[in-house]
Amino acid sequence: MATAGVGWWFYRRGEGPPPATRPVAPQVAVGRDYYFFVRLVEFAPRRPDGKAWDGDGSAPDALVKLTWRGNRMFSLPTRQDQLISTWDLFRVDVKDIVLKGGASIDISSLVNGPIVNVASGDRITIEVYDNDTVGNDLALKMDLEMAQLREGRNDIEVQSSGIVRLRIDMLACDTPLAELINWQTGGK
Repeated sequence: MATAGVGWWFYRRGEGPPPATRPVAPQVAVGRDYYFFVRLVEFAPRRPDGKAWDGDGSAPDALVKLTWRGNRMFSLPTRQDQLISTWDLFRVDVKDIVLKGGASIDISSLVNGPIVNVASGDRITIEVYDNDTVGNDLALKMDLEMAQLREGRNDIEVQSSGIVRLRIDMLACDTPLAELINWQTGGK
């Protein structure tokens, strides 16, 4: 009866069910390969020094770079003038298809994130910039211990005054294509 009352209270406030009722994804498996996918980055309205992100007052141009095992290995395409930037799980370079005359495409090359192998103690560095013509403003640089992440959605707590929100999705490389498409279209 008390659980139903607490659930009703959260529902009436518009906050959805209490956190304890939401399913918890399993921890990533050490030794397994995953797509490391940055789904969302939300910038603070202003730079950490209080100034506007860009001189003309426009929102930041999100650029995300990933470094793993000492190698810069992936950069997401820049998003122009957005406080909240998102990326799709799949990305098709139409230019390559046209130039190669409709050549075949490897499905794994369409995934908008690198493949990482989770090892105990292994870390990945995420850098988020406001990509400017003259220079980039660093909004966030953080190391994540991959073995501490969960399969699926990970809402990362950020300790930065430049970034408000960061979401990482960890999707097993052997996930069937239909499930990957469902992940993208289902908005999980």
